[in-house]
Amino acid sequence: MNLIRQDLTDLVFVQESYQIQNETAGITRSYMTYITNEDKSRAAIIIANDNIDALLIKQLSDRDITVIEVRYKITRIIVASM
Repeated sequence: MNLIRQDLTDLVFVQESYQIQNETAGITRSYMTYITNEDKSRAAIIIANDNIDALLIKQLSDRDITVIEVRYKITRIIVASM
């Protein structure tokens, strides 16, 4: 979390995160964290910028892949953490 604040990072792609009760451990609640609801999800995406909006694409996401549509101003892109 210190590196995200220090480097002013907007998007963070996480693999093999430590989880407690199917939630990514160590991520502050001030950031939006996207993971699938499957048991022991191994991929996550963190958005640390309040100006960025995102939507989890459940049809393309599973235990090993998290896919979201990111919207920022007029730009829309699909990103994945695998």
